[in-house]
Amino acid sequence: MAAAAPERLRIALAGAVQGVGFRPFVYRLAREMGITGFVKNDGGGVLIEAEASAPMLRIFLDRLAEHAPRNAKVTARQVAAIAPRGDAGFAVVASAVEAAGTATIMADLAPCADCLREINDPADRRHRYPFISCVACGPRYSVIEALTYDRARTSLRHFPLCPACAAEYADPAARRFHAESMCCGACGPQLAL
Repeated sequence: MAAAAPERLRIALAGAVQGVGFRPFVYRLAREMGITGFVKNDGGGVLIEAEASAPMLRIFLDRLAEHAPRNAKVTARQVAAIAPRGDAGFAVVASAVEAAGTATIMADLAPCADCLREINDPADRRHRYPFISCVACGPRYSVIEALTYDRARTSLRHFPLCPACAAEYADPAARRFHAESMCCGACGPQLAL
């Protein structure tokens, strides 16, 4: 029996879906499920194009809703069938910068348990670093200057990532994968005492 022809969906999610680890979540889920396509921020929230068999896409949509990052709040979802493109894999692609965005940006979030562990670990490179963050916590509203929520449109754009932070940002297995506000004492803001 021949495999089912792939289908492709364009999924637009609105609400608090930027700055909460949604793109890394979608990326990992799609890769785990063998779905091809991409995810990106846009002025309205997050845009996903996902390509796979129809049954796999239904499971993907269910998992998007059931397992979203804890700080995400999806307020609207639009799903449309579009022509398959035959992508080779799944990627986080450059955000679509639009003149007027309606995406919701979360308030700043207190450090998560993982970041607190790093702050308190004398052996960690972020030991006692006051501006610690990851996709689950840290500044959002206080650093954004324009939508979409990407580092280039935050006050942190003035602080290029050091090699260690850049490696975390690019590593899909790291909890700082695409964490726009992340930095460390080597590359981020400093607290003058």
